[in-house]
Amino acid sequence: MIDSKDGVATYWGAKNEKAWTIHWAKGATAMPSHAGNQMQAGRMEDVDGQIFKNETVACTFRAKHGIADKSTHILVLTDNVQVVAQNPKATLFCDELTYDGNRKFFKAHGHVRILGTMGTVGTLEEVWATPHLDKVASPDMFDQP
Repeated sequence: MIDSKDGVATYWGAKNEKAWTIHWAKGATAMPSHAGNQMQAGRMEDVDGQIFKNETVACTFRAKHGIADKSTHILVLTDNVQVVAQNPKATLFCDELTYDGNRKFFKAHGHVRILGTMGTVGTLEEVWATPHLDKVASPDMFDQP
């Protein structure tokens, strides 16, 4: 592990599309010996960033802690997680959020609340959603993309 102060990283998807950008105040990265100098995974504190869809920002996020893993294409945010969808405007709050960069959806856990133009939903234990928060459902009702 290599400790760092503030920084920024961008994750590019399988089709070389921008998937997410993350900024942090303090972090540590791991670089396996076979990967050269390319970051493979990182733990970060005081994070914020953007998740992209079709090269445009689908939502912004912030949280106290984050873990990004390039090999699994997973971004995990914990502690005071807030996701703000850009269009339509909506905000999701939760304790932990996992974003699957391959399948392009969130799994939100713990004290999940969603505020939108149509009102407030929550508090729920688990919700799955798209980055635009235009599709939100319980895991058994969410037909995965």
